Amino acid sequence: MDALIYTAMSGAQRAQDAQQVVAHNLANATTTGFRASLAVAQAGELPGAGLSSRHFALQARAGIDATPGVLEPTGRALDVAIDGAGYLALAALPDEGVDVVYSRGGSLTLDGDGTLRLHGRAVLGEGGPVVVPPHRELDIDADGMVAVALDGDGELVPVARLQRVLAMPGAMRGTGGGVLVADGGTLPGDDVTLRGAHLEASNVSAVGAMVQSMNASRDFEMQMRVLKIADDLAEGGNRLMRA
Repeated sequence: MDALIYTAMSGAQRAQDAQQVVAHNLANATTTGFRASLAVAQAGELPGAGLSSRHFALQARAGIDATPGVLEPTGRALDVAIDGAGYLALAALPDEGVDVVYSRGGSLTLDGDGTLRLHGRAVLGEGGPVVVPPHRELDIDADGMVAVALDGDGELVPVARLQRVLAMPGAMRGTGGGVLVADGGTLPGDDVTLRGAHLEASNVSAVGAMVQSMNASRDFEMQMRVLKIADDLAEGGNRLMRA
């Protein structure tokens, strides 16, 4: 009976965890470049002598769904999207615990110093944060080269190349708002292709996420029924012993 309770209790907790993941995905269904987080459970065994029959569900690390989102043209020179696999590198904020975070692109902005920013973070080039001089035209090509036409000059002058990387989906962890952290290593993304004046839509399907939410709710209810059955069996056993 004790073993049954372990399994049902941990299963209910994993169902709640799955609900939280789905809710996070739904909240970012319209976030540019967002990658849906995955919820996966695995079986575990309680360590210790005489406890080998106690099995429970553990939340497994599953990373993100790497399915590409739809690329949508915007006509804005500072909008950029990844066409295929890959990520852009951004300087992490002080409280993020890492030096570099990653994104699938988005609406870049220029601060007062001319630094390119995305999601409030400096966009990294191959030599550090990308700083753009005053200009009247800007272009980002497929290889990530940022070029500008200076005031009074119609020729595009290369300024910096955006840092692009590759990573396994299981090594990437979403932190919200289209920003990802690489818990595993990344590789240089020299072959990563960019699309200027485009944005990538979130890869979250609202309908699919709602189905996942209903499945998680049913799973939780089933685990609760198992706990009720375990309680009824225990009560029945107690009555037999008292008889």
